[in-house]
Amino acid sequence: MEGTSEHRVQLVVPGSCEGSQEASVGTGTFRFHCPACWEQELCIHLQDAPEEQLKVPLSALPSGQVVRLVFPTSQEPLMREELKKEAGLRELAMRLGFGPCAEEQAFLSRRKQVVAAALRQALQLDGDLQEDEIPVVAIMATGGGIRAMTSLYGQLAGLKELGLLDCVSYITGASGSTWALANLSEDPEWSQKDLAGPTELLKTQVTKNKLGVLALSQLQRYRQELAERARLGYPSCFTNLWALINEALLHDEPHDHKLSDQREALSHGQNPLPIYCALNTKGQSLTTLEFGEWCEFSPYEVGFPKYGAFIPSELFGSEFFMGQLMKRLPDSRICCLEGIWSNLYAANLQESLYWASEPSQFWDCWVRNQANLATTLDGLPNQLTPSEPHLCLLDVGYLLNTSCLPLLQPTRDVDLILSLDYNLHGAFQQLQLLGRFCQEQGIPFPPISPSPEEQLQPRECHTFSDPTCPGAPAVLHFPLVSDSFREYLAPGVRRTPEEAAAGEVNLSSSDYPYHYTKVTYSQEDVDKLLHLTHYNVCNNQEQLLEALRQRRPH
Repeated sequence: MEGTSEHRVQLVVPGSCEGSQEASVGTGTFRFHCPACWEQELCIHLQDAPEEQLKVPLSALPSGQVVRLVFPTSQEPLMREELKKEAGLRELAMRLGFGPCAEEQAFLSRRKQVVAAALRQALQLDGDLQEDEIPVVAIMATGGGIRAMTSLYGQLAGLKELGLLDCVSYITGASGSTWALANLSEDPEWSQKDLAGPTELLKTQVTKNKLGVLALSQLQRYRQELAERARLGYPSCFTNLWALINEALLHDEPHDHKLSDQREALSHGQNPLPIYCALNTKGQSLTTLEFGEWCEFSPYEVGFPKYGAFIPSELFGSEFFMGQLMKRLPDSRICCLEGIWSNLYAANLQESLYWASEPSQFWDCWVRNQANLATTLDGLPNQLTPSEPHLCLLDVGYLLNTSCLPLLQPTRDVDLILSLDYNLHGAFQQLQLLGRFCQEQGIPFPPISPSPEEQLQPRECHTFSDPTCPGAPAVLHFPLVSDSFREYLAPGVRRTPEEAAAGEVNLSSSDYPYHYTKVTYSQEDVDKLLHLTHYNVCNNQEQLLEALRQRRPH
């Protein structure tokens, strides 16, 4: 564009990725991206003479040729433009489809060999299993902060002890349980090893003093990293601050691990595939109950099953327009995603920060001026449509405390779901809400109809199935309860009077130690929770084996 540099010009293509651009006349080239079928026009005007406009219908421009125009303004010299229309890339930077991606399908093929060997041993089968005889077993873990993270460690250790962890192909997590999944998946061989080491590390982090996460030196480090992310192009929001604080709560040092790094843990089918859940909402225009779309994160992809739209996990946070990658940002550390998956806790953190007096300018900036947590807990470039500039991703606990939806995709064909529920108010409440949701959406799912006795006194394990609906998975439900654990140290081993106190786990009183907002447990409390959840799995070995027998195709 030629002309005097004393004037500033604005160029606008409504509906384009760039929208409007402005600069001094003669300073260079402008580029706009928009769908050819929209028949948009380019509007050009000088900022100090907005009434004088040049409008060029883009459909009138020949493709691949330079067109020279003169803008006859009242100011001298005349402004000259060169326009060129080019076709964009035909290949999308995202995947459109409702089935698993090629990488997930290849993983499942490898995992089936591991599952077949584990089933043959667990069920004491004589011959080899054919591929169509191998059931798809999945673990569904709910949220619940440190309680969920700790409990999942205990239950996975129980499944490992029974030799059943290798029977599992998927593990889905929400909120606090995603912390456990992310930690374990840093080790490419985690499920093939004794979980005692990771459990001891968990105890250290859960019981440590957390006051240091708000020390001045830490706040300065958070601010530096947030400033660097902003420089790279990531939007600023309170969830990003929460992500760094949460990382400090769970680890002694920053971790460079990324979601895409977890592919190494799946390279030969050695571990179950982790899937992390979030909820996309419409910000201030609709409430979460009125509009909530499930978003799933795996080491391979991030996307929306509802639309069949997915992007590679390393591109999450980058800018997209109409399926094309506009601006690639560096792959985020896993803590930034954990901040999204568990940002229900960010609201409590924001409230607690009002007492802080130093450094006042820092908190004033991040508490007063950043995103409204009630509606917009995260701002991420929209990867689907141009109608919403950013995604608004929330902790699924704002709608329904479950991570089950990815497992109900018909293309995943899950046969058995181990439901690990860490809710303390209603052993079946969230599972019943999920059942109602599935009924409304026409998703095959067994009726969740516990008896009044089971509601009043839930057992350690409950089975729900629907023989009349072949497409519905069976559900083996493990609520967080202390039943026979009070009397038994291990399955079949009664407690001595000296061991009785260790069997008393406070899960119901008003001052119970496992409230979801608590970030530090005593050594006694964390040991009790780990032993309880480990015991509840091991004490139901026969029910687990029977469920595997029943769900094995014949």
